[in-house]
Amino acid sequence: MTGNDIVDLSAAAVESNWRRPGYLEKLFSPEEIDLILSNKDPDKTLWRIWTMKESAYKLHIRMFGGRSFAPQKITCTLTDEQQGEVQFRDNRYLTQTSQNQHYIHTVAFNRADRSPSFSSCCFELPLVNTGTQNSFIKEKLTSHYSRASGTHLSNLSLRKDIAGIPFLYCYFERKSIPVSITHHGRYAAFTIH
Repeated sequence: MTGNDIVDLSAAAVESNWRRPGYLEKLFSPEEIDLILSNKDPDKTLWRIWTMKESAYKLHIRMFGGRSFAPQKITCTLTDEQQGEVQFRDNRYLTQTSQNQHYIHTVAFNRADRSPSFSSCCFELPLVNTGTQNSFIKEKLTSHYSRASGTHLSNLSLRKDIAGIPFLYCYFERKSIPVSITHHGRYAAFTIH
């Protein structure tokens, strides 16, 4: 299973004033704050760590249920430019981050699964209302899986379980496929595991 999160860097620059007093202390550990403030690009470092926390939290909820997002209790370590590790409660998750000038996207997976098999896709959203964007994401995800698996689109639907966690349902095979969906600003992403 996976969790993923994306941050639109332009939207984050407008929506968040993370430099205001007390902001960092509410969300990050002292070590993470030092890492953010000492980096040559503190904005990207902050949003990378944030996407690591969010993606690991989404994976944790999928695996164990419950909802109690306390970002300061989720600690991140950067291994290199793409790899990282997240500690949440008694669990450790590995992360892979990709970034460009527009967005930062992170996928979290179980530490025991050193080479996870998942498909991931990042894309720009049409600049219309949220309902249209949600339909666009749904179509992009189902089309992606249809092409990759050879499953006809009419046999697929995107659903949510009782906890609101999305999955792709294949009618013909009567199976649920774990997916993680994220969007922020002009960008969205999903993973299929």
